[in-house]
Amino acid sequence: MLDLISVQNPLCFNFKKENEVGSVKQVKTFEPLAVVGGLLSAYDLSGDKVFLEKAQDIADRLLPTYDTPSGIPYNVISLAHENLHNPGWTGVDSILTDSGTEQLEFIVLSQRTGNPKNRQKVENVILFLSRTFPTDGLLPIYVNPQRGTTSYSTITSGAMGDSFYEYLLKVWIQGNKTASVNHYREMWETSMKGLSSLVKRTTPSSFAYICEKIGNSLTDKMDDLACFAPGMLVLGSSGYASDESQKFLSLAEEVNTVFKRFIISCSV
Repeated sequence: MLDLISVQNPLCFNFKKENEVGSVKQVKTFEPLAVVGGLLSAYDLSGDKVFLEKAQDIADRLLPTYDTPSGIPYNVISLAHENLHNPGWTGVDSILTDSGTEQLEFIVLSQRTGNPKNRQKVENVILFLSRTFPTDGLLPIYVNPQRGTTSYSTITSGAMGDSFYEYLLKVWIQGNKTASVNHYREMWETSMKGLSSLVKRTTPSSFAYICEKIGNSLTDKMDDLACFAPGMLVLGSSGYASDESQKFLSLAEEVNTVFKRFIISCSV
Protein backbone atom coordinates (compact mmCIF):
# COMPACT_ATOMS: atom_id res chain seq x y z
CA MET A 1 0.00 0.00 0.00
CA LEU A 2 1.25 3.48 -0.84
CA ASP A 3 2.74 5.24 2.15
CA LEU A 4 0.76 8.48 1.97
CA ILE A 5 2.79 10.12 4.68
CA SER A 6 5.94 9.76 2.59
CA VAL A 7 4.50 11.94 -0.17
CA GLN A 8 3.26 14.82 1.93
CA ASN A 9 6.54 16.73 2.09
CA PRO A 10 6.84 17.35 -1.69
CA LEU A 11 3.34 18.87 -1.74
CA CYS A 12 4.56 22.37 -2.41
CA PHE A 13 2.50 24.36 -4.92
CA ASN A 14 4.46 27.51 -5.67
CA PHE A 15 1.93 29.31 -7.83
CA LYS A 16 4.12 32.41 -8.11
CA LYS A 17 6.72 30.52 -10.15
CA GLU A 18 4.48 28.88 -12.71
CA ASN A 19 6.62 29.94 -15.65
CA GLU A 20 10.34 30.62 -15.55
CA VAL A 21 10.22 33.28 -18.27
CA GLY A 22 7.89 35.46 -16.26
CA SER A 23 4.53 34.97 -17.96
CA VAL A 24 2.01 33.38 -15.66
CA LYS A 25 0.55 30.10 -16.80
CA GLN A 26 -3.17 29.96 -17.39
CA VAL A 27 -4.94 26.71 -16.52
CA LYS A 28 -8.38 25.38 -17.25
CA THR A 29 -10.21 25.09 -13.96
CA PHE A 30 -10.94 21.39 -14.26
CA GLU A 31 -7.19 20.62 -14.18
CA PRO A 32 -6.48 21.85 -10.61
CA LEU A 33 -9.91 20.51 -9.65
CA ALA A 34 -8.64 17.01 -10.38
CA VAL A 35 -5.81 17.70 -7.95
CA VAL A 36 -8.36 18.77 -5.32
CA GLY A 37 -10.14 15.44 -5.76
CA GLY A 38 -6.88 13.52 -5.38
CA LEU A 39 -5.91 15.44 -2.25
CA LEU A 40 -9.31 14.80 -0.69
CA SER A 41 -8.92 11.09 -1.38
CA ALA A 42 -5.48 11.16 0.21
CA TYR A 43 -6.94 12.91 3.25
CA ASP A 44 -9.73 10.36 3.61
CA LEU A 45 -7.22 7.51 3.42
CA SER A 46 -4.61 8.98 5.74
CA GLY A 47 -6.43 11.41 8.01
CA ASP A 48 -3.47 13.77 7.57
CA LYS A 49 -4.74 17.36 7.44
CA VAL A 50 -1.91 18.48 5.17
CA PHE A 51 -3.88 17.03 2.26
CA LEU A 52 -7.07 18.79 3.31
CA GLU A 53 -5.23 22.09 3.73
CA LYS A 54 -3.70 21.83 0.26
CA ALA A 55 -7.10 20.97 -1.23
CA GLN A 56 -8.63 24.02 0.42
CA ASP A 57 -5.78 26.23 -0.78
CA ILE A 58 -6.33 25.28 -4.41
CA ALA A 59 -10.12 25.51 -4.09
CA ASP A 60 -9.83 29.00 -2.62
CA ARG A 61 -7.84 30.06 -5.68
CA LEU A 62 -10.61 28.73 -7.93
CA LEU A 63 -13.49 30.42 -6.11
CA PRO A 64 -13.11 33.82 -7.85
CA THR A 65 -14.10 32.16 -11.14
CA TYR A 66 -17.67 31.98 -9.77
CA ASP A 67 -17.92 35.72 -9.17
CA THR A 68 -20.05 36.39 -12.25
CA PRO A 69 -23.57 37.87 -12.45
CA SER A 70 -25.04 34.42 -13.11
CA GLY A 71 -22.70 32.39 -10.92
CA ILE A 72 -21.65 30.40 -14.01
CA PRO A 73 -17.86 30.29 -13.61
CA TYR A 74 -15.13 31.36 -15.96
CA ASN A 75 -13.08 28.36 -17.07
CA VAL A 76 -9.53 29.70 -17.25
CA ILE A 77 -7.52 31.21 -14.41
CA SER A 78 -4.02 31.95 -13.20
CA LEU A 79 -3.76 30.36 -9.77
CA ALA A 80 -1.22 33.01 -8.82
CA HIS A 81 -2.89 36.17 -10.06
CA GLU A 82 -6.50 35.21 -10.94
CA ASN A 83 -6.84 36.87 -14.41
CA LEU A 84 -10.17 35.18 -15.10
CA HIS A 85 -11.40 34.53 -18.62
CA ASN A 86 -12.65 31.87 -21.00
CA PRO A 87 -10.79 30.18 -23.85
CA GLY A 88 -10.44 32.46 -26.85
CA TRP A 89 -12.13 29.98 -29.17
CA THR A 90 -15.39 30.09 -27.15
CA GLY A 91 -15.67 33.87 -27.40
CA VAL A 92 -17.07 35.06 -24.08
CA ASP A 93 -18.74 31.75 -23.24
CA SER A 94 -18.00 29.17 -20.57
CA ILE A 95 -18.01 25.45 -21.37
CA LEU A 96 -20.81 23.28 -20.00
CA THR A 97 -18.61 20.49 -18.66
CA ASP A 98 -16.05 22.83 -17.12
CA SER A 99 -18.81 24.75 -15.34
CA GLY A 100 -21.02 21.85 -14.29
CA THR A 101 -18.55 19.21 -13.13
CA GLU A 102 -17.05 20.69 -9.99
CA GLN A 103 -19.87 19.74 -7.65
CA LEU A 104 -18.57 16.41 -6.32
CA GLU A 105 -15.18 17.73 -5.25
CA PHE A 106 -16.40 21.01 -3.77
CA ILE A 107 -19.29 19.38 -1.90
CA VAL A 108 -16.90 16.86 -0.34
CA LEU A 109 -14.47 19.65 0.55
CA SER A 110 -17.21 21.54 2.38
CA GLN A 111 -18.23 18.35 4.17
CA ARG A 112 -14.68 17.74 5.35
CA THR A 113 -13.92 21.31 6.42
CA GLY A 114 -17.37 22.27 7.70
CA ASN A 115 -17.20 25.45 5.60
CA PRO A 116 -20.16 25.72 3.19
CA LYS A 117 -18.62 28.28 0.82
CA ASN A 118 -17.37 25.78 -1.77
CA ARG A 119 -20.60 23.81 -1.82
CA GLN A 120 -22.71 26.94 -2.17
CA LYS A 121 -20.76 28.16 -5.20
CA VAL A 122 -21.10 24.94 -7.19
CA GLU A 123 -24.69 24.23 -6.18
CA ASN A 124 -25.68 27.74 -7.25
CA VAL A 125 -24.59 26.82 -10.78
CA ILE A 126 -27.03 23.90 -10.90
CA LEU A 127 -29.83 25.88 -9.30
CA PHE A 128 -29.36 28.67 -11.85
CA LEU A 129 -29.40 26.25 -14.77
CA SER A 130 -32.44 24.45 -13.35
CA ARG A 131 -34.55 27.62 -13.59
CA THR A 132 -34.42 27.59 -17.38
CA PHE A 133 -33.72 23.89 -17.89
CA PRO A 134 -35.12 22.82 -21.29
CA THR A 135 -37.94 20.31 -21.47
CA ASP A 136 -35.64 17.79 -23.17
CA GLY A 137 -32.87 18.39 -20.61
CA LEU A 138 -30.24 18.90 -23.31
CA LEU A 139 -27.95 21.91 -22.95
CA PRO A 140 -25.62 23.31 -25.63
CA ILE A 141 -21.95 23.20 -24.74
CA TYR A 142 -21.53 27.00 -24.44
CA VAL A 143 -23.03 29.06 -21.60
CA ASN A 144 -22.64 32.82 -21.18
CA PRO A 145 -21.33 33.55 -17.65
CA GLN A 146 -22.75 37.06 -17.62
CA ARG A 147 -26.33 36.22 -18.58
CA GLY A 148 -26.35 32.53 -17.73
CA THR A 149 -27.95 31.77 -21.08
CA THR A 150 -26.84 29.06 -23.47
CA SER A 151 -25.45 29.95 -26.88
CA TYR A 152 -26.25 28.41 -30.25
CA SER A 153 -23.82 25.51 -30.15
CA THR A 154 -23.53 21.74 -30.23
CA ILE A 155 -25.50 19.45 -27.93
CA THR A 156 -23.47 16.32 -27.29
CA SER A 157 -22.88 13.40 -24.97
CA GLY A 158 -19.23 13.68 -25.96
CA ALA A 159 -16.52 16.26 -25.31
CA MET A 160 -17.61 19.44 -23.50
CA GLY A 161 -21.04 18.00 -22.73
CA ASP A 162 -20.56 14.50 -21.31
CA SER A 163 -19.60 14.93 -17.66
CA PHE A 164 -22.27 17.55 -16.96
CA TYR A 165 -24.91 14.83 -17.23
CA GLU A 166 -22.72 12.33 -15.37
CA TYR A 167 -22.30 14.70 -12.44
CA LEU A 168 -26.06 15.28 -12.11
CA LEU A 169 -26.39 11.56 -11.44
CA LYS A 170 -23.29 11.23 -9.28
CA VAL A 171 -24.20 14.11 -6.96
CA TRP A 172 -27.59 12.45 -6.39
CA ILE A 173 -25.79 9.23 -5.45
CA GLN A 174 -23.20 11.08 -3.37
CA GLY A 175 -26.04 12.75 -1.47
CA ASN A 176 -27.46 9.33 -0.54
CA LYS A 177 -30.43 9.91 -2.89
CA THR A 178 -32.10 12.12 -0.29
CA ALA A 179 -34.70 14.84 -0.83
CA SER A 180 -32.02 17.54 -0.70
CA VAL A 181 -30.47 16.23 -3.93
CA ASN A 182 -33.63 15.07 -5.72
CA HIS A 183 -33.42 17.98 -8.16
CA TYR A 184 -30.17 16.51 -9.50
CA ARG A 185 -31.90 13.22 -10.25
CA GLU A 186 -34.90 14.99 -11.76
CA MET A 187 -32.66 17.02 -14.06
CA TRP A 188 -30.75 13.88 -15.03
CA GLU A 189 -33.90 11.94 -15.87
CA THR A 190 -35.12 14.84 -17.99
CA SER A 191 -31.78 14.82 -19.81
CA MET A 192 -31.98 11.07 -20.41
CA LYS A 193 -35.35 11.50 -22.10
CA GLY A 194 -33.67 14.02 -24.35
CA LEU A 195 -30.69 11.74 -24.92
CA SER A 196 -33.07 8.99 -26.04
CA SER A 197 -34.26 11.32 -28.81
CA LEU A 198 -30.67 11.50 -30.12
CA VAL A 199 -30.36 7.74 -30.58
CA LYS A 200 -30.30 6.49 -34.16
CA ARG A 201 -29.47 3.12 -35.67
CA THR A 202 -27.43 2.22 -38.70
CA THR A 203 -28.93 0.48 -41.72
CA PRO A 204 -28.98 -2.45 -42.22
CA SER A 205 -26.92 -3.53 -39.20
CA SER A 206 -29.06 -1.61 -36.66
CA PHE A 207 -26.16 -0.49 -34.47
CA ALA A 208 -27.28 2.16 -31.97
CA TYR A 209 -25.37 5.45 -31.66
CA ILE A 210 -25.99 8.80 -29.95
CA CYS A 211 -26.10 11.71 -32.38
CA GLU A 212 -24.98 15.25 -31.77
CA LYS A 213 -27.43 18.08 -32.31
CA ILE A 214 -27.18 21.69 -33.46
CA GLY A 215 -30.42 23.64 -33.39
CA ASN A 216 -33.06 21.23 -34.65
CA SER A 217 -30.67 19.20 -36.80
CA LEU A 218 -29.08 15.89 -35.82
CA THR A 219 -25.51 15.10 -36.86
CA ASP A 220 -24.55 11.48 -37.45
CA LYS A 221 -21.53 11.69 -35.20
CA MET A 222 -20.83 10.04 -31.86
CA ASP A 223 -17.81 11.52 -30.06
CA ASP A 224 -15.34 9.09 -28.52
CA LEU A 225 -16.02 10.51 -25.04
CA ALA A 226 -19.61 9.33 -25.41
CA CYS A 227 -18.09 5.93 -24.56
CA PHE A 228 -18.85 6.81 -20.93
CA ALA A 229 -22.59 7.10 -21.62
CA PRO A 230 -23.28 3.34 -21.28
CA GLY A 231 -21.75 3.28 -17.80
CA MET A 232 -23.80 6.33 -16.81
CA LEU A 233 -26.99 4.70 -18.08
CA VAL A 234 -26.30 1.51 -16.12
CA LEU A 235 -25.51 3.49 -12.97
CA GLY A 236 -28.72 5.50 -13.24
CA SER A 237 -30.98 2.64 -14.26
CA SER A 238 -31.47 1.52 -10.67
CA GLY A 239 -33.48 4.64 -9.92
CA TYR A 240 -36.21 3.69 -12.39
CA ALA A 241 -39.10 1.25 -12.23
CA SER A 242 -38.37 -2.16 -13.74
CA ASP A 243 -39.55 -1.54 -17.32
CA GLU A 244 -37.85 1.85 -17.64
CA SER A 245 -34.70 0.50 -16.04
CA GLN A 246 -34.50 -2.31 -18.57
CA LYS A 247 -34.92 0.13 -21.43
CA PHE A 248 -31.84 2.07 -20.36
CA LEU A 249 -29.85 -1.09 -19.64
CA SER A 250 -30.59 -2.29 -23.16
CA LEU A 251 -29.58 1.05 -24.67
CA ALA A 252 -26.34 0.98 -22.65
CA GLU A 253 -25.55 -2.48 -23.98
CA GLU A 254 -26.27 -1.46 -27.57
CA VAL A 255 -24.11 1.66 -27.46
CA ASN A 256 -21.32 -0.18 -25.68
CA THR A 257 -21.32 -2.78 -28.45
CA VAL A 258 -20.64 -0.04 -31.00
CA PHE A 259 -17.65 1.22 -29.01
CA LYS A 260 -16.30 -2.31 -28.65
CA ARG A 261 -16.46 -2.72 -32.42
CA PHE A 262 -14.77 0.64 -32.87
CA ILE A 263 -11.90 -0.37 -30.57
CA ILE A 264 -11.50 -3.68 -32.39
CA SER A 265 -11.43 -1.95 -35.78
CA CYS A 266 -8.73 0.44 -34.57
CA SER A 267 -6.54 -2.40 -33.36
CA VAL A 268 -6.65 -4.36 -36.61
